[in-house]
Amino acid sequence: MSFQTTIDAVALCIQTQVPCLLLGKPGCAKTSIINHLFANLCDERHTSIAALHEPAEYGGWPFPQPATDTTPATVALLPCDWVNRLAGAKRRAGLFLDELGNAPPATRAAAMRGIHEGVWGDVHVPKLATAAAMNPPEISESGTALSAALANRFCHFSWDMPVAYWVEQMQLDFPAPQVLALSDDWRTHLGHVRSVVGGFAKHMPSAIDNLPQEASQRAGAWPSFRSWTMAMDLMAAAEAVGRGLPTKVGGNIDPLLRLLVAGCVGAGTAASFLAYAVDLDLPDPEELLRRPDSLVLPDRGDKIFVTLTEVANAALRDFSKQRWTAAWQVLAQAHDLGAGDIAGTAARRLADPKVVPQDGYPREAATAIVKFQPLLQAAGFMR
Repeated sequence: MSFQTTIDAVALCIQTQVPCLLLGKPGCAKTSIINHLFANLCDERHTSIAALHEPAEYGGWPFPQPATDTTPATVALLPCDWVNRLAGAKRRAGLFLDELGNAPPATRAAAMRGIHEGVWGDVHVPKLATAAAMNPPEISESGTALSAALANRFCHFSWDMPVAYWVEQMQLDFPAPQVLALSDDWRTHLGHVRSVVGGFAKHMPSAIDNLPQEASQRAGAWPSFRSWTMAMDLMAAAEAVGRGLPTKVGGNIDPLLRLLVAGCVGAGTAASFLAYAVDLDLPDPEELLRRPDSLVLPDRGDKIFVTLTEVANAALRDFSKQRWTAAWQVLAQAHDLGAGDIAGTAARRLADPKVVPQDGYPREAATAIVKFQPLLQAAGFMR
């Protein structure tokens, strides 16, 4: 894997606003490359040396607010000036937390909400991309390993710059690295990614939320509902740049995709998931939309789940009344074959009021929808 792949992974984290953490030795250009990426991808940016700050500088300074005729006295949490500047970013704001490993535990705890939700003091920074860097605890000035709660808020990257990469850049007088740009419509790929992850969750539920038993492993990437959500955003981004999940059985896994998934949920869990994704041999959803009666259920429940949710995704991605009706017919066929419970997730997607045709729908769709009436009534989609 080339070092440029690691830089590309960090660039995708910035553009999807998934917090990332660079772990590496001193003097390996972590700060300079992050600053270059921020300069290209953000219109406001700030570097904070976490080891130098008190908790209130991240959590907000308590400031009494006097009572008025209509409100009681309160205490506001005032942010530092850089928070207000970042909150005004029109495109994207970048925050670099350097020397995170040397920050006091209380300061790290105060930064947790800001890292994950973009809230610093009483101010929300809605378009915030956060990157952090630290040296391994064993070589830090006063570093300790991250807590499980803080570590699980990051996509983790081992920052090991090869000597060959440094020599090449040095001979060229250290040019700015290439920046992998992401289109604004990258979220359209989330449907496919969520289908595959949903099937994997049904196949191996223990790999979705699994706090490591050993404390040393909790300081890195490990699977939780939060880290899988971050991983799905990054997989959708990788798919948007043509480096996503393989489209055929036995296909190759792009190193960028492997790096992103492992950075969120851990190398072992990522290997299991990607092996699962490569081995999926499922019918073409477009063919099923053309011929709904051709559905043959796969041999496992997780594969049935992926097949049916992919049919719903395909119908909604290129929406027409005809394709929407065909998707319902596929689900009705699955229901008649005994997989109505598994088809429920796809049925809820198709029945979302935001996508239901406003000018009515054909009798074929109504006949299929009735099969899922109890489920859709429980979800509030039908009276």
